Amino acid sequence: MAGKNSTQEVHAAHPMLEWHDLTVAYGRRPVLWNVDFEIQDPCLFGIIGPNGAGKSTLLKASLDLVRRAGGTVRFWGQKLAEVRSKIAYVPQRETVDWDFPVSVMDVVRMGATSRLGWFQRGGKRERELARASLDHVGLADFANRQIGKLSGGQQQRVFLARALAREAEIYLLDEPMAGLDVSGTKKMINLFKKIKANAPILLIEHDKDAVFALAD
Repeated sequence: MAGKNSTQEVHAAHPMLEWHDLTVAYGRRPVLWNVDFEIQDPCLFGIIGPNGAGKSTLLKASLDLVRRAGGTVRFWGQKLAEVRSKIAYVPQRETVDWDFPVSVMDVVRMGATSRLGWFQRGGKRERELARASLDHVGLADFANRQIGKLSGGQQQRVFLARALAREAEIYLLDEPMAGLDVSGTKKMINLFKKIKANAPILLIEHDKDAVFALAD
């Protein structure tokens, strides 16, 4: 079994994320075609464009959530299946069933226990990690609240906390600041600045000013 140093050497030898000739079509309508790009180092990679431009599709295709018509996606030179636990994804809130009867803490602990395997709830470390992640997004006081009882902006922050609890090495975020007020937006911007120092963030966001202020 390779040690930690060997793993780091393998990672360092490849881009953190690369798309080569990535093409996606819905039926006969191409949405993305021949996307070819590499992200070598930790950064914030901003993705902007009009509705229907393929922004969300790019993230979903990277995670095998939509079928690719062609091309490849690699993380550190490896296929998604080999490194899935190191990648965090925050979808658009419209794609989530918010009526599911779980608490805020339950959702965030899903991130903290994601590396443990099926049906494992974890222990003290996972609980502390989940609590700290909620604190980072300003929602520690909402831990026992049912997820569907939160505002749209708060729900997005819960999903971001789940991503943080995953201790990921790449973050794919689809409009994570949608529905946030000014105070919430500032908190997220400060949080993204901390994350991008160590891990790439792919950020889809309609607030162009925020993207231009953050993106490398």
